[in-house]
Amino acid sequence: MNLDPNWQHLQEAWQTSASDDPTLVVRLKARVRRESRRMKLVVALEAAIAVIALAASTAGVIRGRSADMWSLAVMVWCFTLTACAFSFLNRRGLWDAEHDGVSLLNLSIRRAQAKIAAADFGIVLTFIETVFLGIWKTRVEWLVTSQRSLLWSESILILVGCGMAAWLFYYRARTRRESENLKALLRSLKS
Repeated sequence: MNLDPNWQHLQEAWQTSASDDPTLVVRLKARVRRESRRMKLVVALEAAIAVIALAASTAGVIRGRSADMWSLAVMVWCFTLTACAFSFLNRRGLWDAEHDGVSLLNLSIRRAQAKIAAADFGIVLTFIETVFLGIWKTRVEWLVTSQRSLLWSESILILVGCGMAAWLFYYRARTRRESENLKALLRSLKS
């Protein structure tokens, strides 16, 4: 199995020195800190997107005051709050690590598994959102636009949903490989 070059470098260093070598633990800590910074950036980005989605849907209701806008706003709030709750629960216990190398590696494995769960959740949520928006958009546009315009907008919606799902499948596969590499590294370090 081909390890990520960074992990392979750590594995070689670990095998050539004692597992409690302070320089190795320092390098593992540095990698975990980088992962933590990325996680904080993703959390900030997710929070910004959530605030924008909730504010935009609320503003749409205030301006539109129609039943269609209310139904859209309720679903945006439901999708957004569900995603926020999942994100919070999925990252629970992934922020702090002990100071030894094996604990740091175990934390990286748990983080990779959480990324896989997030990708699975994202695939399901994208599908549900695309179906809901397709139905909502069809209902609203059927009443006010021509069939040609409806097909064009539905095509765009389907393409965006499929593109998002394709990226999530790729991300999931890549993260699954990373998880397997980390587990192989941990097994080799324990032996």
